[in-house]
Amino acid sequence: MSRIAQLLQSALDATSNGVLITDNTSEDNPIIYANPGFEQMTGYDLSEILGNNCRFLQGEKTNRDDVTRLRDAIRQGEAIEVELLNYKKDGTPFWNDLSVSPVKNEQGQITHFIGVQSDITDRREKENARRAQLMAENVVDTVREPLIILNEDLTVYSVNQSFYRFFQTRPEDTIGRRIYDIENGYLNIPALKTLIERILPEKNPFEDFEITHEFPRIGEKTLLLNARRLDSQEGRPEYILLAIEDITRWRQDKAALFESERRSNLIEGLRDVAIITTDPAGRIQSWNSGARDIIGYSDEEIIGQNLSVLFLPEDVESGVPGNEMQRAMNGSNASSDRWLRRKDGTTFWAVGFLSALYDESGVFQGFAKLIHEQTERKRLEEEIVRRTDDLAARDRAKDEFLAMLGHELRNPLSAVSSAAQAAKLLGNKEVERPLAIVERQVKHMSQLVNDLLDVARVTQGKITLQLTLLAFDSIVISAARNGQQVAIKKGLDFQIDVASNVFVQGDSVRLEQIVNNLITNAIKYTPSGEVRVQLEKLDGSAVLTISDTGIGMDTELMPRLFQLFSQANRSLARSEGGLGVGLTIVKQLVELHGGTVEGHSEGEGYGSTFRVTLPLDQNQGSDDSENDEDGGVVGNGRRKILVVDDSEDAAEMVALTLELWGYLVLVAHDGEKALEIALRERPPVVLLDIGLPNLDGYQVAQKIREKYSSDDIKLVALTGYAQESDVQKALSNGFDAHLAKPISFATLKEHLSEYEKGK
Repeated sequence: MSRIAQLLQSALDATSNGVLITDNTSEDNPIIYANPGFEQMTGYDLSEILGNNCRFLQGEKTNRDDVTRLRDAIRQGEAIEVELLNYKKDGTPFWNDLSVSPVKNEQGQITHFIGVQSDITDRREKENARRAQLMAENVVDTVREPLIILNEDLTVYSVNQSFYRFFQTRPEDTIGRRIYDIENGYLNIPALKTLIERILPEKNPFEDFEITHEFPRIGEKTLLLNARRLDSQEGRPEYILLAIEDITRWRQDKAALFESERRSNLIEGLRDVAIITTDPAGRIQSWNSGARDIIGYSDEEIIGQNLSVLFLPEDVESGVPGNEMQRAMNGSNASSDRWLRRKDGTTFWAVGFLSALYDESGVFQGFAKLIHEQTERKRLEEEIVRRTDDLAARDRAKDEFLAMLGHELRNPLSAVSSAAQAAKLLGNKEVERPLAIVERQVKHMSQLVNDLLDVARVTQGKITLQLTLLAFDSIVISAARNGQQVAIKKGLDFQIDVASNVFVQGDSVRLEQIVNNLITNAIKYTPSGEVRVQLEKLDGSAVLTISDTGIGMDTELMPRLFQLFSQANRSLARSEGGLGVGLTIVKQLVELHGGTVEGHSEGEGYGSTFRVTLPLDQNQGSDDSENDEDGGVVGNGRRKILVVDDSEDAAEMVALTLELWGYLVLVAHDGEKALEIALRERPPVVLLDIGLPNLDGYQVAQKIREKYSSDDIKLVALTGYAQESDVQKALSNGFDAHLAKPISFATLKEHLSEYEKGK
């Protein structure tokens, strides 16, 4: 052989590819040459190869179409490359990448074919494995339940899209992390650790492991876990597959169904659950005996009809059935509570939901509707609403009654109070003590009436504050000085420690009410010892502390101290009287001012401490107000005053007091008479009741204002209607001032003094 021929032979012997040459001039195109690579690839000896057609490599699973294509190419003298599943001598299949080319002589005739084949089994298996993996991943992503695959070290290898959607997490926060570290411990659940680390190594697979956990984003969920350890071919653990099913709603439904069944068993023969299935268009396919009992149709009458036959006509017209189906198709149970109709036209209240049905392949099959008749419950709910509305109406009537009661009580109280104050002016020493008792009791009764009216308004949020910048220290000092006089008469040591320039945004009337109530209580419940009033600035707040060494309170009272009608169980409390509403009013008023109030006692006999904290005003000004005294002498010159009240006793007592002050008093008992006197006599001041016969006080005031301005005649409303809205109404109807019954003659005197100065 020539050197080149030897080199070619060496190359053919060295290659791992199989090379063969067939004789096209001989019958059946037999093999006349095969290299060692062919022998190694197929397992046949050269003696078994030569002289045979290469079809001996084909077998049961060799693709016939590929063989036909190969033979056609050879018959037509064309080159071809084809991948065939061939078989080795021992029957082992292998994938053969075969390339066949014709060899021609000098005359252009095909004398031989040369074939080169490669064993591509590994490549094909890898490609198949990759295709299988991609297909599996695509299939997994269509699964509606979350799936997660873990590596042996419990790091996340892969999850499906349902996992991301359900747990609301992202790939970058999931893949490659230990399962317990996902989203800062999102799945760091003790029960899950038990399943993966203790149960699964001993029992593989493990199914239906149920856990309930509160997740940060999706709330409390009940999950059913199925775990399987996937081992390698050598039997070593390689992966863990964890399937997660959300059974929260199922658990809830199951619990509800269990409860429903329990109740159903208590009443023999009760069937109150209807189960209905439909096709995708909503046509009824089946329903149970409960549906027949509740709705009334037989199977023959209802099968094939649309589900909308159960809905009321107005619901059908507004598209309710279609909307329910659409919600169910979107993947959630379409819950609905509504009135449905029976065969006989009657209606019943149905609590139900509609769910979409899918087969094992995920193909939509129709709907299932569950209906639970709850007509009686609905009737009860409507009755509750009706009764609630009725109670609200009665509550409004109560408020109106309390307002009228306060007005009616104030009229006689005003007369008694006026009589007592007028009698004191007569200077009769013998009646001073009885009159003092009368005056104290009238004041006490007036406070009870005010508390009774206030508590209804305050607890229902009907109090509107008139906020202005106030010197809270001035309010506290004024109230403390008044309390100090009472305390000294009782033999108590009364201490006042008030910081200056303590400004707050508040309603002066309501702040006075708060301070007076707490000081009065401290004095009332301290038979002997000390009462201390302290006001200070602390951390941007005004802190008022009122403490006493009195009888104290049972520690069991503390939790309900500010509750309505709550009183300590103490004989002194009962002897002092009270409705048990004062502290309730205090708490509500303090909170309306943006503050807090708290009370404390170490127990009975250890005194009490109450602390009110209000926010300081951020833009404090200076307190340039001065406390005026009586305002000068009143009554000089016998100035006229018109007193108008439909209560003759009340009018007489006010008139008597004014006459003692030196006024010439005119009296009227109805609106028309009052208007006649006012227009004729033109008195500088008119004390005018609101609730009058013929013309009420507002009408009288309006008619007077049509002719005379405030500079000509001062109009003072003197009435039992004492709510803030009543004050505003009086001022808006032409009154210059509003005084609540029973009248305080000191306050009246201040107003008259101001009017005198103005003249």
